[in-house]
Amino acid sequence: MDKAMSRDNIRVLEWGTGYSTIYYSKFLTKNNRKFTWWSVDNNEKWYLRILKLSKDINVGILLFLFNPNKEEYIHAPEGLLKFDIIIIDGRYRKKCLVVARKCLKEDGVIILHDANREYYGPITDGKFTKTGHWFYKQDWDNETWVSNE
Repeated sequence: MDKAMSRDNIRVLEWGTGYSTIYYSKFLTKNNRKFTWWSVDNNEKWYLRILKLSKDINVGILLFLFNPNKEEYIHAPEGLLKFDIIIIDGRYRKKCLVVARKCLKEDGVIILHDANREYYGPITDGKFTKTGHWFYKQDWDNETWVSNE
């Protein structure tokens, strides 16, 4: 994670827009980190909500895409640049993880949100490390797992 965060311009890809989009882009801005955030969502409600909230953030979102088609949503980032950080926090996480591994820089990091769900167990294959809650001081039961493979 340290290598990914130390880049001059951090490239972040996110499946599933949400409050984490806002929280972490504000975190990066507050810490004077230059970054570009690509985000794709298949839920129009979340897409519109986060698009509106993101207008107040000084962030370059080059791809903020709403796509309800399952396959296009999953494969949207293919062919783009390689990413330093990839966050999987949306639908079809297992399939997105397969695509994420193709889109990750050699020393990049994949963050799988809610990986504590038994459903995701087989795809992680022991390559993910449990890192705790998604947000600082979060009190509901969800976890974040990180991998560089």
